[in-house]
Amino acid sequence: MNSPTPRALVVGMGIGGLYRTDNEDAQFRRPPIESLRAAFGPEPTGPVLEHLLQQFEQADDYIFDSAHQIEMDTWHTDRIVLLGDAAWCLTLYSGMGASTAMAGADLLGTLLQCNPGNTPRALREWDQKLRPFMTLQQKSARTEGLTTFVPQTRKNKIMRTAMQKVLTNRTGKKVMSALMAKAFKEMSIDIAAV
Repeated sequence: MNSPTPRALVVGMGIGGLYRTDNEDAQFRRPPIESLRAAFGPEPTGPVLEHLLQQFEQADDYIFDSAHQIEMDTWHTDRIVLLGDAAWCLTLYSGMGASTAMAGADLLGTLLQCNPGNTPRALREWDQKLRPFMTLQQKSARTEGLTTFVPQTRKNKIMRTAMQKVLTNRTGKKVMSALMAKAFKEMSIDIAAV
């Protein structure tokens, strides 16, 4: 397989909180609680966040990790195939991981069945049919998805807050549904249909 191309989606995760960092290594050179306090400070924490940080600090078991997106030129070599996040790595910011993993596996099975004895052709067709959709989802995870879940700029934060306010209103929901219809249509196509 060709060497994967890493994308800069470095985010620390802990206590259900996400944050961006330009120095991933520094996050792991110190105790995770220090990285979390640095990321969510320097302002004093409120009672809810302080409680979560204390619970994290006292926990016997926890996850503190980073998220990355890798783009690969190919998802298969000979008869070895990568599926789901191992192949197209949408990350949690796409909201499409499980559904695309199942659809990709379904499509692969269908194309292997349609091309009995010709695995190379089935894999080529699978890649050609799947790649445009996955490329779109990867891009969406790096752009809209990332800025929604982990806003970086003041503009990102204002947009997310405004969106949350609009979506709490019945009229706002209807307007946003109409505006988002195209995006939802692109996300809901049956990529496994042959």
